[in-house]
Amino acid sequence: MKILYAIQGTGNGHLSRAIELAPFLVKKAKVDFLISGKSSELRFQYPFKYMYHGLGFYFGNNGGPQYLKSILNIRPIRLLIDILKCPVRDYDFIISDFEPVSAWAASLRNVPCIAMSHHASFLSMKVPRPKNISRFFEWGMKWYAPSRNHIGVHYLPYDKDIFSPVIRNEIVESQVSDKGYITVYLPAYADEILISHFIKFPDYHWKVFSKKTDVFYKQNNIEVYPVDKERYRKELVSCHSAIVGAGFQATSEALFLSKKMLVVPMKAQYEQKCNAAALKKLGIAIVDHINEDFPVRLESWLKSEKPVYPKIECGTERIVERLFELVKI
Repeated sequence: MKILYAIQGTGNGHLSRAIELAPFLVKKAKVDFLISGKSSELRFQYPFKYMYHGLGFYFGNNGGPQYLKSILNIRPIRLLIDILKCPVRDYDFIISDFEPVSAWAASLRNVPCIAMSHHASFLSMKVPRPKNISRFFEWGMKWYAPSRNHIGVHYLPYDKDIFSPVIRNEIVESQVSDKGYITVYLPAYADEILISHFIKFPDYHWKVFSKKTDVFYKQNNIEVYPVDKERYRKELVSCHSAIVGAGFQATSEALFLSKKMLVVPMKAQYEQKCNAAALKKLGIAIVDHINEDFPVRLESWLKSEKPVYPKIECGTERIVERLFELVKI
């Protein structure tokens, strides 16, 4: 059996999931890997046979996407050529983690394709949504990388074929502790914005992970680290609490470790608003954006007790089982 595993390269979540799933897949089949729109800091353990421009997104310094830059980065003719040239007929089936080139190529050529992603879970209306549902983004999540078969990944099994998150093996095997500090990962915000707020709380020890710096630096009670997978793991498993964006991977890891959490969804990012709605139902504190009122909300959260929320499991092996069950159907 020959499989093409296609990965959306924007952000770290898709690639982080692939890093865990790929070893299980290569034990069962011949697997080639494809990536499009690569902007992840993570290293993949297998070579990519195909690399495409895809449809990626850019993020700014004030909590939201850079839509103009993202739109200007779209290459429609190149995208069409990539779709037409993508050799999906060389494979028995395609696995697409929200990757548009392979998904559209498979759809046009009637090649079996399984959408396996967090985004696939939103094809069920049983998955929590924010109060203001965006029809445009709902349409986009359905047609950005279309497929007839779906395996969704979410915090809870809200519907059939929605499984627990894929958690990094290093996280699963970690010894959890509480050393009292607060770990922060808010990649959509500039360091200066975060520091200006955290410095107002000198009694707390802050460890901030930033995409905006390549070197470690310290300002009073705030340590700022460049994004590093292993360093982040160490500081997450031993923190007292975490402040993160509403990206699925970061929130899933904090939930898995049962860490007290404050979540700040990215502005105008519908998937993160949906994640925030789901997390709010679990008792997680949500702050819609960081502005002049943020210190008040932050102080309230710092003084609050950690809520009791469901312990989530790692869904990696069950997802692989379901993938091959669908292939046999």
